[in-house]
Amino acid sequence: MTCRWAAAILIFAGVMVAAAPVRAEETRYELAEITFVVPDERSRPGPLLAVSELRVGSVYTGEEELEAALANGRQLLLNRRVFDGIEVSWEALEEDRNDESAARGEVPPAATPVAATFVVDDGWTVLPIPFYRYNSNSGHNPLGVLYWDNIAGTLTDFGMSFGYYSRNWVDPFGWDVRLDWNKIRWLRREWNFGIDQEYRTRERASPAGDVEFAYTEYRSRVSMSTGFRLTDRLRYSVSPRMDADYGYDTTVTNADERTPDSRVGLGFAHSIGAGRIDWHGNLRTGRSWNVKNSFSVDVRDADIAAGVGAGFRAFRLIGSRVNPGFRARVAHFFDGDVLGQGSGVRGVADNRVFGQTGLFLQTEVGLLALDIPRVLDLLVNPFFDAALPRKEGEPLTGDDVSAGTGFDFVLFPDFIRGFQGRLSIGTDLRDPGAANVEFFIVETLSF
Repeated sequence: MTCRWAAAILIFAGVMVAAAPVRAEETRYELAEITFVVPDERSRPGPLLAVSELRVGSVYTGEEELEAALANGRQLLLNRRVFDGIEVSWEALEEDRNDESAARGEVPPAATPVAATFVVDDGWTVLPIPFYRYNSNSGHNPLGVLYWDNIAGTLTDFGMSFGYYSRNWVDPFGWDVRLDWNKIRWLRREWNFGIDQEYRTRERASPAGDVEFAYTEYRSRVSMSTGFRLTDRLRYSVSPRMDADYGYDTTVTNADERTPDSRVGLGFAHSIGAGRIDWHGNLRTGRSWNVKNSFSVDVRDADIAAGVGAGFRAFRLIGSRVNPGFRARVAHFFDGDVLGQGSGVRGVADNRVFGQTGLFLQTEVGLLALDIPRVLDLLVNPFFDAALPRKEGEPLTGDDVSAGTGFDFVLFPDFIRGFQGRLSIGTDLRDPGAANVEFFIVETLSF
């Protein structure tokens, strides 16, 4: 009896398996050809292919996976902020791409060869022009810039600038000369090179805004950086550098502070992180984080300067016009207080934020107030920023908390994607009033 029941169960199971619907395998697609169509012939196919991270011969399972890979390649190109637009399409080819495997006696799964086509609309990428900036921290700032963000169609960036800063147009608060050449592809990764020479003023102010200590210095720096993937998600970057800080001159001595010693340093900064921020027109989505460390040794007396930090940022797109964003950063400097950290708190004077350890938070809601196709976009960004710096050897107090609120007005002209002009108006929430408004006009050139 037992044997009869066992046989019946086996027969029933066989019938059920035979009757079950068989799931069809998804079609496999091989990316056999990648073509870039550039009507004005500025951008070159080689750099476009490298930045897209697509590879001829890659195989994808199903149309969804193929189209996701092509969409990702398009987004990576758009993130360079040098194109007016990119359209991508694909079509199946009839030829068999498995001949080579068959000749080796292998029987590979069938893969339909496809050809992908990217139609690239180049933007204007050369900008030699003088600018005028104003910052309530450092005063007037006439500036000359030569900016080229797609050199000979290679998708590398070149920037050269020189500027002067003065609160009264006579006495210099600072000046700088800067040269950058970024995103150079070599040895299957990108490299950045920079040279900076600057004169700057560093200040420490009381909670009431009175300057208690200030000094000037010269700084020279030569640096380079590159990065590579540790895994599919994690990315590592490193930046060796040589810098010199010298020519110190104390200008205000109302506090118990000591002017730093001159130093000539050799060192590097490196970080590990993950995530990506994508541009959709002039709005952003995505999130990213990193943990970093900097290290420098004075070549004369082996004095070490070091710091550690971490950062996180995230952006969302709600509909097509609302773009909230959040940034958080924490930093610690092992060699003491660092002045002028208020640039991370809009609405608060830079000289009122300083310390050895700090937590900085920035929140904003980007509102696309004006969108004129092929002309410009205007974003209005209400913001709220805060900082909690701790001074070396001192406990935290209520005076250490800084907070500012206000509005950024950001103009994106469509004739050059990498450019934006910004007017920022914010007030210090610890003591709001006209005397505590931070105001600046600035352009950003993505280098």
